[in-house]
Amino acid sequence: RAGPIGEPQLLWHERNEAAYLEVFRTKDRQFVLLSSNTKDTSEVRVMRCNSSGDSMGPAEPQLLLPPRPGVEYFAEHHAGNFYVITNHERPDFVVYNLPVDKLGSPNGGWCDLTRFFTPPGGMHVTDADLFSRWPVLY
Repeated sequence: RAGPIGEPQLLWHERNEAAYLEVFRTKDRQFVLLSSNTKDTSEVRVMRCNSSGDSMGPAEPQLLLPPRPGVEYFAEHHAGNFYVITNHERPDFVVYNLPVDKLGSPNGGWCDLTRFFTPPGGMHVTDADLFSRWPVLY
């Protein structure tokens, strides 16, 4: 949980010893992404950078998409949308769009993904930079 500055709080306890955790801020500085990855499976949780909680208590990270065995994904954010780069439909990664308002969707979010870009041939996307007028995928 995120708490007042100076009071460290546990955000995530990963029980899988094979996983490695990453914490980073989206390039637009709107969200913090907490990512747990194994060799072939990912789980990402998100928090707004300005989330300080409310009278109900500190803010909690929200699940971006539930983990699926054998499926890897990572994300960036721009203009109210997450751009999710995943191999859930084919081995070469494809870029999908997920609106922020779909976080916490009862169907888990996978059904809410909209295909944004499919690389041609055997190419795949390994990262993204999202600028105000265009994305740069590499």
